Amino acid sequence: MRRWPFHPLLFAMFPVLFLFARNVAITEPRKVILPFLVVVACAVVVTTVAAVALRDARKGAIAGAGLMLLALSYGHVWTTIQGKTVGGVVVGRDMVLIPLWIIGGVAVVVFASRVRSLPEITGILNAAALALVALAVFNIASGLAGRSGEPVESRPGERSEPIPVASGKTTRDIYYLIFDRYAGPSELEEHFDFDNEPFLDELRDRGFYVADRSVANYPDTTHSMASSLNIEYLDALADKVGSLSTDLRPLHQRIVNPKIARFLKRQGYRYAHAGPWFDPTAHDPTAHVNYHYDKRSEFTQVLLDTTVLQAVGKHVDFLEDLDGRHVPHNQILFQFDAIRSASQLEGPTFTLAHFLLPHEPYTFDAQGNFVTREQELEKSFEEAYVGQVEFANAQIRKLVDDLIDVGERERPIIVIQADEGPKRLEWTYGGEKAWTEATDSQLRLKSSILNAYYLPGIDDPGLYRSITPVNSFRKIFNLYFDTKLALLPDRSYAFGTSKQPYVLTDISSRLGTLDPTRRTP
Repeated sequence: MRRWPFHPLLFAMFPVLFLFARNVAITEPRKVILPFLVVVACAVVVTTVAAVALRDARKGAIAGAGLMLLALSYGHVWTTIQGKTVGGVVVGRDMVLIPLWIIGGVAVVVFASRVRSLPEITGILNAAALALVALAVFNIASGLAGRSGEPVESRPGERSEPIPVASGKTTRDIYYLIFDRYAGPSELEEHFDFDNEPFLDELRDRGFYVADRSVANYPDTTHSMASSLNIEYLDALADKVGSLSTDLRPLHQRIVNPKIARFLKRQGYRYAHAGPWFDPTAHDPTAHVNYHYDKRSEFTQVLLDTTVLQAVGKHVDFLEDLDGRHVPHNQILFQFDAIRSASQLEGPTFTLAHFLLPHEPYTFDAQGNFVTREQELEKSFEEAYVGQVEFANAQIRKLVDDLIDVGERERPIIVIQADEGPKRLEWTYGGEKAWTEATDSQLRLKSSILNAYYLPGIDDPGLYRSITPVNSFRKIFNLYFDTKLALLPDRSYAFGTSKQPYVLTDISSRLGTLDPTRRTP
């Protein structure tokens, strides 16, 4: 233990394992392997160089361990103190932290070069590193044991009851555009003092029906999209998995190769997918075409954000994709272009795009300019959110105009919808607190959503103001494919904490927007 200095490798492993342990319910182990190996390789290189420079393996190990811990902890410290001031000086910024980290690195090397009790210090560091890694591994094992135990299916949902094959069909392209945390008009007015009616009127002028009293069926992306993409509620799934399960994989499985995509593929449609950096919706291996901006996993990006590399990305233009703010910013711009590319695909096409917009990070102002973290901190939550809504509106207008600028017979079916409403940054509902503990006002803000339909060639589609996402494609398939699917009652459900994802409570009566007796054939 005192002779062989293996602690640099363990200290480098710990941040990766710790992050995995914190997110074991939503992260597949295979997505941890590459960043784990890269970090270990970096530790080997840094430690070897330090050992050669200091002419001693144990001194090099001390320097290597210290330098790796500094590099892997920068993002954590920056996030904790960002924007904080001491004596009127802003210390929570890169211009202060980077020099401090350089000084810290020099101090580590100097300490390592002068240390005398090498066997004792090596033994202590080895033991400490082993304890940290053992704790992380234990937490990972406990988290994996808490999963439902069902294998992840490569083509999930194939065994669910299919939609009956249509007797008649359209060949119009179909676009399902989901804008994460885009609030409905009443909540934008009440909570953000923002009048979105001019934008909604522009949609109406273009032929959209705006369901201005619509709410999400569930208060988060995973539940909401697992429901809307399969045109069903999650009660049966919750009963199957069990209320004690914390495993989100069964929900993630229903987002990949969902029922509406399978139905449309049977009608001869090509499936195009343009996802964000959020892993469950980033990629669908069953789509005919996947549009990617950046292929790294969400886990890798989050890990990068904890390191000093994110600071490098912010200040070196050609390395900007190392920065966790530039990636989602560029990803969103890429997605709008990807949809235009999908519109040029041959044959009828179903395009699914999940935009993390106006979801944080708030990297766009109303004109689409990049907003740094420092600039965002100077704004209120309301100002930052509204800026992204205004940018989203401008981009949606341009995209819609491009998509419908064709002959009437070729105009596509378009659904522009949010999966959930906004969440104030200080709220812990859905995390530490159950959503059922939120006030009615908080639930309305989280549930109220944008929901608009462009249904060409249909004189009276029978839409109504409070239609919810679970019924969107039931209605569309009935209108265009004569499927005769019954509409479900429009309801909204909340789950407990992050450890109770399958404990579902009907909150419809608390929202004041739904009419549970409403049916449209």
